Amino acid sequence: MMRLCILTAAVICTTLSAGCSEGGDRSTASGLTVVVQYKQQPIADVHVMLHEQVGGPLVLEGWTSMDGTAELRVPSDSDFSPDAAANEPTEFVVATDSISDGGWNIQAKYTELARSGLKVTFEAGQTQATLELPADAVKPL
Repeated sequence: MMRLCILTAAVICTTLSAGCSEGGDRSTASGLTVVVQYKQQPIADVHVMLHEQVGGPLVLEGWTSMDGTAELRVPSDSDFSPDAAANEPTEFVVATDSISDGGWNIQAKYTELARSGLKVTFEAGQTQATLELPADAVKPL
């Protein structure tokens, strides 16, 4: 019985510490959200990647849920501060990608930052913005 308890405790400790390993998610919540729409309807399973400029580093990213909302996170290697941008309109260039096989895919053009032409702006004091994907952005599989 004692051996079972020790083994169980070891498994629990290993499981709890796994999220803190080198491969764990070290991003931080930004408090910002983007609602992604296609043909004015929310679209799920989209990876949204925001950059301050084309060729610049990734500063915010998120994945849309069933209601099209992506809770944006600051990657661990980014020095971007959402608080610094809160007092004035802040525009980002955007790349997207689909993250599941839902019978559709994002066209390659919109997965490449330099070609996508996608932009999203957070107005001063706003924590949510909307990204409307162009009509040719989604293709059925």
